[in-house]
Amino acid sequence: MTDFHLRNMRTIYTAEFCQMYERGYLNYEAGEWAVASEAFIKTRSMLISDGPSNTLLAYMYSHENVAPGNWPGYCKLSLEDSNRELHHSDTELGSLIHV
Repeated sequence: MTDFHLRNMRTIYTAEFCQMYERGYLNYEAGEWAVASEAFIKTRSMLISDGPSNTLLAYMYSHENVAPGNWPGYCKLSLEDSNRELHHSDTELGSLIHV
């Protein structure tokens, strides 16, 4: 694979997307899941499909958008977690963001 191919594959990832995803991930890692969710809701609409944003949103949603008290800044995802699709609307997620 050449640099040309790598650059071509990355063209869908705009600077705006990368900055918003970074904001979401850093807040997810810090346990600030309400802020992280807002960012990931935006990033998943910036692409046709953003699997990482959907997976992290589904994980946070499964914990009612509140990081566990002993949150180490990461979780171990199983294959089932990474294959789980987010079936909740932005409205439902929005209600969790403002808890």
